[in-house]
Amino acid sequence: GSPEFHPHDEIGSSHITQTEGNKELVPAVKEGENN
Repeated sequence: GSPEFHPHDEIGSSHITQTEGNKELVPAVKEGENN
């Protein structure tokens, strides 16, 4: 089952989870580069 065929709710939950994870990683990476 591809995510594209999953119910909207599942897509939203998965997408939000991935986005939140990226938000946590991006700042850390930027800080490391700046330092």
